[in-house]
Amino acid sequence: MSFFKYKSDTKISGEEIRIAISSITAEGGDRIYENYREFSDKFSFLLSIDPGDIDQIDVYHGALKHAFDYYYWKWDRRAVEHHRVLGRAIEKWLAASGNNIGLVCDLIDFFFFVVWCFGDSNTKQCEFAVGPMRAASAALSRSGRIRLLPSLPKHGPATKIVWLAMFADSGNPMSTALQHFAKALEGSGHKLSVYAWRFHDEAFATRLREMGGDCCVLARDTPAEALAAIEGQLAIDKPHVIISDMNNAIPTVLFSRRVAPVQIFLQAGMPAWPIRNLDAVFNSFGIAPEIAGWGNARMLDFNPPWDLSTLNQARSPDLIAQSRARLPDATKLIGSYGRLVKVTRPYLEAAERILQSCPDAALIIGGTGDDSDIRAFIAASAVGGRMHVETGWVDGHVWGRLIDVFLDTWPVTGGESSREMIAKGRPVVTLHSEEMPAIVAQRDSSLVAANWDEFCEIATRLLNDRAEYEGACRRSQALAERMSDTKAFAKKIIADISTVVADARRRPIGFRFFGR
Repeated sequence: MSFFKYKSDTKISGEEIRIAISSITAEGGDRIYENYREFSDKFSFLLSIDPGDIDQIDVYHGALKHAFDYYYWKWDRRAVEHHRVLGRAIEKWLAASGNNIGLVCDLIDFFFFVVWCFGDSNTKQCEFAVGPMRAASAALSRSGRIRLLPSLPKHGPATKIVWLAMFADSGNPMSTALQHFAKALEGSGHKLSVYAWRFHDEAFATRLREMGGDCCVLARDTPAEALAAIEGQLAIDKPHVIISDMNNAIPTVLFSRRVAPVQIFLQAGMPAWPIRNLDAVFNSFGIAPEIAGWGNARMLDFNPPWDLSTLNQARSPDLIAQSRARLPDATKLIGSYGRLVKVTRPYLEAAERILQSCPDAALIIGGTGDDSDIRAFIAASAVGGRMHVETGWVDGHVWGRLIDVFLDTWPVTGGESSREMIAKGRPVVTLHSEEMPAIVAQRDSSLVAANWDEFCEIATRLLNDRAEYEGACRRSQALAERMSDTKAFAKKIIADISTVVADARRRPIGFRFFGR
């Protein structure tokens, strides 16, 4: 049974469609924001149209991409209003005749953007995404060509591994897990090939080759072209294992069609991925697999070593001073940086309580996203004069030297930002998150609170007691050093790959047919 209950009652005229497309594409940027309701109505209308009613699919697709670009640029949270119609559109276009995979990929990518950007908890993100994406993966599993997958080696570690890399560029923290994985496989007998299908640079490819891997650049102008390039390379390489650290459109299509005997998701961000043919998950957050829709996939821990040279990069005193001049005039600074959707009302209320107890402190929050709720809270707060939000990307290696006590976000905790703070020897106060329990292994246990009262007590004590603060800083430095150990990680990764390959050897041979 379909997840969606959608039925088009009347055929829409070509003139109605042309008017809507013309209206959508006539304006952009701030003009859309000023006339948002009209734009949103036309966008929703276009998404709801049955594929059979559209004569010029390329023009229609272009109009949708124009609308997507507005949301990608503005991060307008009203995009969530289109959640259900987006899910229906994905299913309809998958069911339509013809080769519409490029349009389907753009719809899936926008759907994931909406869920990831505007869901303030992993659980909420999964509630939005699991149903529609499960239906999409079922349809995608029946698409594509059918072919026999390569046989797994009968014994030994000589396994061909492909890593689908949206990010294969040296300056991007999203490439960090791949770098650690490549280093762990060095000298193991496994052969690693990285398929760079979006962002890449030559410096990263060179580093991979130095570690015994290789990098194949398969980035193309459109998702359909990238998919064709990836599937062509897979037919040549015939990998035994494929790993993706992203769960957006291109990996969703490939995994749903099954392109390798072993398929593994390395979860480092939004966990929802209820797809067919998922064999194992490196579960970074420790989230319950049933929430994320991972079915019977084997759960594997993933706690990579920290690269302290990356997490604690130098910044000039002048740059730090310039940033400090924009912030509140206070003796001590508390706060966080990252996506603003992580800054929830309970978090702001806790920060307010801390400021009330510490009159010489100020709160600073920086990051990308919609800041309207944060600014509204500040405007209504009795201590709002000591609260500051900076909207847009902020340099963590500057802010990490300005924030005295980092208040970890909740229920979605900090990732790279928290690691950067700890690497700089600054205390990170965290509220235990049931949906991200594995993160506790990356924190000073004495600074992990069981509830908001305890969270506020810990932060207040650090701000008011110099000896407590200095002790917490020393523990952060020691934790960073422990987390930088590479040997145990390498040993575990190789063992995990062997375990999942052994699982696959026990499956019936028919399981290895592409698209079935």
